[in-house]
Amino acid sequence: MFGKAVALFAFLLTSPLWAQVTLPITPPTLPTVGLPGLSGTCDCPVVPNLNALVCVLDWVSHAKILNHTKSLINGMIVNEYTLQHITILDGAVNLPTVLIIPEGPCGLELQVGLQYLLSGLLTGNSQLYTTLCLQVLNTVANDVMTLITPLWSLVPPGLANEINIIALLQDVVCLLLGDVLPILEGLITIPPEIGGLFPTVPLPTIPVPLPGR
Repeated sequence: MFGKAVALFAFLLTSPLWAQVTLPITPPTLPTVGLPGLSGTCDCPVVPNLNALVCVLDWVSHAKILNHTKSLINGMIVNEYTLQHITILDGAVNLPTVLIIPEGPCGLELQVGLQYLLSGLLTGNSQLYTTLCLQVLNTVANDVMTLITPLWSLVPPGLANEINIIALLQDVVCLLLGDVLPILEGLITIPPEIGGLFPTVPLPTIPVPLPGR
């Protein structure tokens, strides 16, 4: 009997009952900020600094808008832009040239013929995706009026070089972010309607009546 008691005590020491109790774990989160958008307020996660944003993004580019159409993707109305990459600050050399931006408060106001500092993610359809939340100027600019129109002329001096340096040292820079990076990666995502492979359906245009008709 004594031997069985010792064996039981040894078992409890090596496999305590409390080890079998699963406590609820609350995943860490980041605060959000409401940015004034095109048609309301866009809720974006607060990005700690430029390093963190560049680590989460797939691309950053000084680009010119060549064309703009509206399309329908899995029931979601999006703005579809064709870009000319003037300088790719971060991302693959052969970045796609089609940019998808959903309609709504988190959209951007871009005009054909103008140059912008744009940044965002890559879709499963090898297209570019972005929103108000993914813009570099959200992190470095203090004037919220510039956020929906990230014109290249508004880019602070030295910012392009800073992004280049972060991109070159990305492995080290991102490692130093610790637990912040996976949290941001979980918050900054592409909607499922757009994230995978999808057919793009151009929306019909409404003819503008000529004066006097």
